[in-house]
Amino acid sequence: MSCAYCYDKEYRISVLGNVDQESLNAWQRGVVIEDENGKRERTAPAKVDVLERSGEGTWLRVIMREGKKHEIRRIAQSLGLHVARLIRVRMGTLTVGELKSGEWRKLTSEELRALMSETGAKTNFKSPKQNPKSQTPKSKDQTSNFKPQTSNFKKDSFSKPASNFKRPTSKHTRKP
Repeated sequence: MSCAYCYDKEYRISVLGNVDQESLNAWQRGVVIEDENGKRERTAPAKVDVLERSGEGTWLRVIMREGKKHEIRRIAQSLGLHVARLIRVRMGTLTVGELKSGEWRKLTSEELRALMSETGAKTNFKSPKQNPKSQTPKSKDQTSNFKPQTSNFKKDSFSKPASNFKRPTSKHTRKP
């Protein structure tokens, strides 16, 4: 994977059981895993720290630049660990903050510039101007001239089944 536009992704991960130092070191170096197509590949190095250990499990902080589908779960599985909880807390310079699961918000111009700068993307865009008229709902007068596009299909060609069409019947009947 080319990481020309990659950025750090930070996760909090709860794994069942205790994680030994050997597993942490292997994760930090990169491990060989299989993708969803069965292709074996080595993961990029990651930063892995233990945040908290308890009798039931271990909370880890993992910072990666990759982020392929289910990569963290596959890495943990290859190390004999079971992921109980996975929370992404940061992407590049953006943090989740106070957002709850399923919530979202628009990025500020400053956040967008910082993220694009970090990834090496072009940052010479103009901030959208706030137009008060564009944010107010249109009145009925403004929407009355709206005409939907019509399709090129003939209306009658799909409205009735062919004359030789018979609905399939089932020998089985439902019992109440």
